[in-house]
Amino acid sequence: AFIFIGQVNILAPIVTINFMLTYSFIDYSYFSVAMTFLLQTKQKRKALISGSRSRRRSTKQSSKPLIDS
Repeated sequence: AFIFIGQVNILAPIVTINFMLTYSFIDYSYFSVAMTFLLQTKQKRKALISGSRSRRRSTKQSSKPLIDS
C-alpha cells in the first residue's frame, strides 16, 4: 500500500528494523555459542594441566625414601 501511494520513506524503517533485529539476535546467539565453547575448552585444558601436574608431584613425593639414614 505504501509503494502505491509513493511514500517509500515510511516503509523503509519498518523493513529495516525487522531485518536489524533478526540480524542482531542471530549474531548474539553465535557469539554466545562461541564464548561458551572457548570457556569449555579452557576449563578442559586447565583440568588436564592440573591433573598432569598433580601426577608429577605425586611421583616425585613417592620416590623419596621413607627412612633417612
